Amino acid sequence: MQIPENSERMVRLLACLVFLIFSQPVLCLADSEQIIDEIIVVGNSRIGDAAILRELVSCPGEPINFIELQQDEKRLMDTQLFRYVEILAQPSPSNSTNLIVYVDEKIPWSPFPLILVTQMDGWSPGGGLEYKGLFGRNAKLGTYAVFGGMDYVMLKYTDPWIAGDRISLVVESSRIERDNGYLNYHQIQYSGGIEIGKEFVRDVSTRMKFGFRMEQADSAGITRMSEREDRIPFVQLQMLVDKRDLYSNPSKGWRTNAIFGQHGLPGEEVDYRFVQLMAAQYLPLGWLGRTLALGVQYAGKYGPMGHYDRYFLGGTETVRGLPMNSDQGSQMLLAMTEYRVDLVRSIPMHDGADLGIGAILFCETGAVWYQEDDWTKQKYHTSWGAGLRFFVPIVEVVRIDYGWTLDGDSSIAVAALAKF
Repeated sequence: MQIPENSERMVRLLACLVFLIFSQPVLCLADSEQIIDEIIVVGNSRIGDAAILRELVSCPGEPINFIELQQDEKRLMDTQLFRYVEILAQPSPSNSTNLIVYVDEKIPWSPFPLILVTQMDGWSPGGGLEYKGLFGRNAKLGTYAVFGGMDYVMLKYTDPWIAGDRISLVVESSRIERDNGYLNYHQIQYSGGIEIGKEFVRDVSTRMKFGFRMEQADSAGITRMSEREDRIPFVQLQMLVDKRDLYSNPSKGWRTNAIFGQHGLPGEEVDYRFVQLMAAQYLPLGWLGRTLALGVQYAGKYGPMGHYDRYFLGGTETVRGLPMNSDQGSQMLLAMTEYRVDLVRSIPMHDGADLGIGAILFCETGAVWYQEDDWTKQKYHTSWGAGLRFFVPIVEVVRIDYGWTLDGDSSIAVAALAKF
């Protein structure tokens, strides 16, 4: 007799409760005394067993390591597909142990609010809608939009494990419309791309992206390929190592990021090479909630480009306290230091954000110049100041900073992006 699907799921859930009650004593045994015989997934209806099992380090035939089991639970929670995950050990008839992976799936559709805040664009509220768990895997389709200081719409498909050993795929397209305060023109940008990535070990990955973007301006002299429009294909390679303990408010660890790319076709009006190198270190100082953050960044573009692709020094994203668009060029070097104190200690959230409140003291210096200039002879602007940090899932982090420069400038600014 065929068991109805709902009844079969209920039987599996009841079986999991039995495992929970009777397998607890097994958890007290030493790791080396128990060999994993089989891994059984219970509680899933939309997400396939294969998509769950491939996230686990534990595997049949290996000794149980309960530290690894805790890491396996965290990896499954980090997929954002489940409300709850627990891995239990159950004795098997063959004097080995079965692992029971109990999961409670989230509702696939998730609407949420969004807020983008930058010094140039101001406040841009909006929202997003995501569907998680496409095709029974950890695949996600999302649409996002904000309107106000900047009108921004994006459609994005993400699959962190589409094939092989952690080979990922991202497909996205977007449209941005804004008044560009750096160059005083009305800007419209269309872009789209396909990104293929590979995670070699946890926190170490590389990504290759192929894309196309179109820049439009309502004023002459901004673009190069025609009077008011540039069409630019691009390819870029990114290599990332991220050892931070938290996403937006790390208290220890480090990360490095290197991006190399080609924008435009050789011989065209827009044809430049792109390099961006960044490194950051987060040092706990021995007192609870206090961290010294150190960062350095170099970015350079080599070749002919539109004015919109220059680097602009000043504002919340470079040297705080320095007026926007104080200097511009094709090369940029920044060094940043922050002393961070947690006023409300951060709590890591499973959607990749943190929740908490912090305060900082900062000092930073930077310069921009053109390719043909001598970087050692440039004017480096230095600023120092203080700020507050509000870590919230909707916008990741809201920064309120007041900075002073050694040139006598000062300003207060709000932004909704992590500094570094």
